Amino acid sequence: MRRNIFQKAARKGSRIKSSGEAGFTLLELLTSMTVLALLAGMMMPAFVQTGKARDVGRAARMVSNLLESARTEAITHRTVTRMVVASNWAGNPAANFRKVSVWRNDSSAGWKQVSRWEELPASIACEPTAPAYVPDSTPANYLLGGSANTFTSTVGGNAVDMLFVEFLPSGAARMPQAPGPEVWLTLAPGTITDGAMVHQAAGGTPPNWAKISANTLSGRLKITQP
Repeated sequence: MRRNIFQKAARKGSRIKSSGEAGFTLLELLTSMTVLALLAGMMMPAFVQTGKARDVGRAARMVSNLLESARTEAITHRTVTRMVVASNWAGNPAANFRKVSVWRNDSSAGWKQVSRWEELPASIACEPTAPAYVPDSTPANYLLGGSANTFTSTVGGNAVDMLFVEFLPSGAARMPQAPGPEVWLTLAPGTITDGAMVHQAAGGTPPNWAKISANTLSGRLKITQP
């Protein structure tokens, strides 16, 4: 008798469990998928911008490290050292304003490259001219904005035009015709077309950018991001 009671209870519990396992209807599935697709579409731009901000930050650290390396070379070797940005990379215009390196003035051999060429992350470039969206900065001190701080050297058998900032043996930063307390440049997402930056986002101000500056007296470096 007791076993029959347990068996009936078990069967009853089984029936209750079965009745609670009703699946989603086709309409409910379609509605859920539509909501998920809408949410993904709304969140995707945020993910893209986060990725670009990360790339800009990585590029800023790369350039800052090269500037610090140039400053250290100048102090250690007691000579003028330059951090350069290639403005005309032979055979690959997509590399313009994206290739950076360190060069040292050798009294016997002229300018000598002392670090390999570094390339900024894909779709990140140096602004060719001083951007208006960077507040409280002197355009005349923009590293890439003038022709006075340009020199040409042969790289891989090709002539490459380069813009530069110099570091003196004292560690101070110098750029020809730079009247302000700092020399600076800006990195942003975009591509260089006909010598001008084409931002990936519409409008004159990119959502992500970084300013790297060097104090003209001390050579102290600073990275600023919005």
